[in-house]
Amino acid sequence: MMPFNTPQRRPAFQATRLLAMSVLVVALLLAAAACKKSEPPPPTPPPATTATPEPPTPAPPATPTPTAIATPRPATPTPTPTLAAPPMPAVSEVPVMVRGASKLGSLQLELRYNAQIYQLLNVAPGPLARNALVDSNKATPGIIRVGLVAASGISGDGIVLTLTFAPMGQAGPPEVTVEKVEAADTDLHDLVVSAGAGQVGGAGASVTGPTLSFRR
Repeated sequence: MMPFNTPQRRPAFQATRLLAMSVLVVALLLAAAACKKSEPPPPTPPPATTATPEPPTPAPPATPTPTAIATPRPATPTPTPTLAAPPMPAVSEVPVMVRGASKLGSLQLELRYNAQIYQLLNVAPGPLARNALVDSNKATPGIIRVGLVAASGISGDGIVLTLTFAPMGQAGPPEVTVEKVEAADTDLHDLVVSAGAGQVGGAGASVTGPTLSFRR
């Protein structure tokens, strides 16, 4: 029996070791290749979802604005021209006259006029009674009460009183009427008197005074 010689067997052992390592490397490579083939393919990413656009919401129909309809105005009637009345005087002086007086010593009168048309301003003695005393009461519109006293007496024809009126601007009868009259002479005898109405004036009317006529 030959003795165990370690140095002579080492080259054969190294060659065997190298061969084994080569086989192991090849086996590892094959195993790796087999593992790679057996791995499932990477998942396919899902296709991107495209958002479907929503249909636009239709706008509500516009509400029509009502159109204002102009209402025709009635035609303005053409005014008919009227003839203006003649202007009235600022004041009217109405005389109270006597006819056929003889020694007239006292006289009391109540006169009436339209207070809606005229305003009484004054009562004064006339030329025939300039020496007489005259008193009047005109507190009530439309009524004049006059008292006259002549100590020396009044005789003849003429104006014994003057009444002054102012127009109020309204239409109406312009008459001045004698409602009551009493007269006496200087001897205190009653006299018979008749009276006639007069006019203050106005549009188209002349100024005339009441007339007191005495019987002789």
